Amino acid sequence: DASVSVPPAVITLTQATNNVGTLAGSILESGDSFSYGDADGLTIGSVLGTLGVTTAGGNITITTPGALTVSQAVSSGAGAITLNVNGGTLTNNNTITSSGTGNSITVQSTGSFGLAGTGTFSQTNGSPGTTRFLASIAGNAITLSASTAQTVSGGGAITISTPSLVFGSGSSLSASGASAITVDTGGVATGLTITSPDGSTAGTLGTTG
Repeated sequence: DASVSVPPAVITLTQATNNVGTLAGSILESGDSFSYGDADGLTIGSVLGTLGVTTAGGNITITTPGALTVSQAVSSGAGAITLNVNGGTLTNNNTITSSGTGNSITVQSTGSFGLAGTGTFSQTNGSPGTTRFLASIAGNAITLSASTAQTVSGGGAITISTPSLVFGSGSSLSASGASAITVDTGGVATGLTITSPDGSTAGTLGTTG
């Protein structure tokens, strides 16, 4: 397990050979960023008294080729949060918070990825940004596991870009006061297929790109 808690510093630990089970980090200097890459699955949790990953307005980037579990909060102030779950599943059971404008929270993958858990993506700003879920390469999909209940709160925009959106039984992705919701294929010409909990095709939308 790894914990990083420092005053003025930019933390960049993006080597693909990094391998910890649980990660926690806190950066106190305004605007300084936190970047971490892991070799496989990772939990953002509690380590040596440090809870979750926080910055004071700096960007946060977490990259893993396996499962990413958010058990403690991730908060960046006005910084952007990017979670690269390359082929894995993001299980969010806490709160991921950014008060930034623009693309404030991004969950993306070079391949398909899953969403699970019962957490919140929170945008806390008078002019909130956008929470994005991106798997926009042909053949990719975003799959909500059964009983997933994710909420995007704070009044910002939501963008979902993928050629295939799959809902497991009892799953939901809801918005609280969203200013706009965009669902598209990210430019993939085959169109968007939405699959219902029983495995049937619920609908197809044409590409917007």
